[in-house]
Amino acid sequence: MPAPFDVVATYADGSKEKFHHSPAVWKKDLRSTTIKINTRKAVVSLAVDGGVFMDVTPADNKWTK
Repeated sequence: MPAPFDVVATYADGSKEKFHHSPAVWKKDLRSTTIKINTRKAVVSLAVDGGVFMDVTPADNKWTK
């Protein structure tokens, strides 16, 4: 089921920014999607936050440089 989610970017300076994505990003493929985050800061980690929506494998929701 397509669900909205946020991507939380943590930058090298310690600040964080949240990017919200609606279920529309799942329009072409319900199993995977690609999103772009435009920023000029150095990203050290990204985390997917589904909010109230449950995730079967939450361990794979974070990327760290």
